[in-house]
Amino acid sequence: PDSAERPRVTQFRNSEQAAMVAVCGDLPERQLKDFADRVREDLQQLPDISVVYATNTRDYEISIEISEAELLKHNLTFGDIRDAIQRSSLNGALGEIRLDGEEVRIRSIDKRYAGPEFGEIVIKATANGQAVRLRDVATVRDGFVEDDTYRSFNDAACAMLRVEKADGEDAIASVDAIQDYIDQ
Repeated sequence: PDSAERPRVTQFRNSEQAAMVAVCGDLPERQLKDFADRVREDLQQLPDISVVYATNTRDYEISIEISEAELLKHNLTFGDIRDAIQRSSLNGALGEIRLDGEEVRIRSIDKRYAGPEFGEIVIKATANGQAVRLRDVATVRDGFVEDDTYRSFNDAACAMLRVEKADGEDAIASVDAIQDYIDQ
């Protein structure tokens, strides 16, 4: 399709678990997940670490609860809301420009990633020119996918980081690098 990106080819590497790191604390779930993501990124940068996966965490989710009364008040339908959200979350190719034998591709990246950003989406303009935004007709919440999995380690909320080593890498060096990071 026109909007398809160039395929990327990568070489498959076998890997196996070298260590598990528990990131625990008395924090709200979002802060714990954000902190675990920072630790994962830090570990990923260490020279003796190939891959780090976060496990035992719930995925982020944005929920939009639309008020039927507000839809009627603003003469809107669920379809109007859906269409406005789709229009405002573009991520695709728009075309290309050719200049002096050079080709420049143009993309639109207008994705929203947090509830407040979705709340600002303009659904329609009123007759007097005022914007009706998603937050005017719906409740937008940042949250997590509903999941009953209990996440704890030694009775504390936690996220787990799975550290893997590739073929030929030294698991002991990986574990030593992790321990040095934790000590610091």
